[in-house]
Amino acid sequence: MSFHSPLRAPVSQDALVISSISIGASTKSRMNEPAARSTRPFGSRRTVLLGMFLVLWTAPLAVSSHAQEVSPPTDWRHVPFPVHCIQSQLQLLQAKSVPRTSNPPSTIILLHCDWEDGTGPAALLVYSTAAPRPRLEQTLLSFSNDWVPVESYSDGRSTFLGVGPGRVSLRVRGYSTSKVPRCCADVSATLSWSWKTSKFVEVGGQPRHV
Repeated sequence: MSFHSPLRAPVSQDALVISSISIGASTKSRMNEPAARSTRPFGSRRTVLLGMFLVLWTAPLAVSSHAQEVSPPTDWRHVPFPVHCIQSQLQLLQAKSVPRTSNPPSTIILLHCDWEDGTGPAALLVYSTAAPRPRLEQTLLSFSNDWVPVESYSDGRSTFLGVGPGRVSLRVRGYSTSKVPRCCADVSATLSWSWKTSKFVEVGGQPRHV
């Protein structure tokens, strides 16, 4: 028994030469073709990437700014002040914000004891509102100083405190001796403080009184 390979048609030498030429020409043509380019311009992709970067970079700033805008103001009527009145009620006379150089603004609080007869002495406190809760920074006057605040009027409005960038002033009355009746203070003064580095410093001192 013998086996034979499948029969194939004979191929002429000319056909082999033509086929070789065709393959070479096709390969050369592909090599000479320019590389395919994206239909989207490079500048467009760069603009999109730059826009995404700016959005991500400014997002935290936008959130921080919004948080500052919606921060509620302090209701000073509900702040527990570290001063007490004996047999009388503590009264908040005024609260004013004072700008400070290179520091967040502080709030000056003027308190006094609401006496039935006469006006009680004043306490002048400095609070910082930069933290989530008001924080006492300094006591400018205490009840023991025994100064009575003097009310004045500006543009038809009642006021006690004079404030400006880094400065505070308060008009007061006092008593020269203990024999002077509580109804009739005989010493008048304007007390002033200026912001120096990290605290308010009294300017000019206080006149003698009891």
